[in-house]
Amino acid sequence: MILLSSNHPFAQGVFTAIIIGILLFIFRFIGNGVDKTIDKAYLSSNDVNKLLHFAFSFFKKGKIDEAIQSYKKVLQLDPINWNALVSLGFINFSKNNFDESKKLYEKLYQQYFLIDPRAKYRLEEKQLALIYASLYRLGFILHNEGDNNKALELKTLSLTNKYFVDNYKKLRNENLY
Repeated sequence: MILLSSNHPFAQGVFTAIIIGILLFIFRFIGNGVDKTIDKAYLSSNDVNKLLHFAFSFFKKGKIDEAIQSYKKVLQLDPINWNALVSLGFINFSKNNFDESKKLYEKLYQQYFLIDPRAKYRLEEKQLALIYASLYRLGFILHNEGDNNKALELKTLSLTNKYFVDNYKKLRNENLY
């Protein structure tokens, strides 16, 4: 009891660590809902990167359903992850699931061009090229839906962008566009 009532920083830290450990242990056995909440709360960017790696590996191996599930998990953890939005949009576009692809590409457009336009400049050149390729695809979808003005705006934005134009052949050769 002396340890618990001590004002010593080490004693307080030990006590806090023990309490957190006990609570985590209890929550792990209460049920899946709490377990998932705890896991989600403690996931780091490394976990998102691992999921992205697995998703891309599944995609390259032709395991499309597994890739889709992995990308969806990434979006649960990081709803504006450019990589997952682009990749999942591409998969849906390739499967002619244009409604789902449109939702993902619109979210990408909103995040990187309307909400936080500076965010795209924190990405590498090839990453930006993929985002602009996604906007081009969104323009294609909107054109097919009859929204020609927005379609033209997005296609022009893509085709006049240095990153997209400079990396177009690389993206095609890697089957990324």
